Amino acid sequence: MIRGKLPMEVFTKEALLIDILDTICTKLNIHSSAFVFLSRSYSDNEIQSLYSYFVRIEHSKKSLSTDEVISKIQEIKPDTSSQTAEATIHELIAAFQDEERFPWIISQLKL
Repeated sequence: MIRGKLPMEVFTKEALLIDILDTICTKLNIHSSAFVFLSRSYSDNEIQSLYSYFVRIEHSKKSLSTDEVISKIQEIKPDTSSQTAEATIHELIAAFQDEERFPWIISQLKL
């Protein structure tokens, strides 16, 4: 996620905490959706919107494509590029697998 990408001018407490968490998660091979959202600077509202979307998809068992999720991420967080949204999806799928969350979505977005 941010490992090795922390510019000198970004040494804030938040950036340092995220860097430490990234190091721990990487060394222990931990995937966490919470960490994905923290490291990608999602606001509380953005996190809640995306989780609500995932819950609706999971419960309805609606078919889902990567492109649809990319569009939803960009709708919720408009400054997100397609590449960043796709990377976020990859990270979230790994996290959801570890967390045993959203099995329908995982089956739809096997990357």
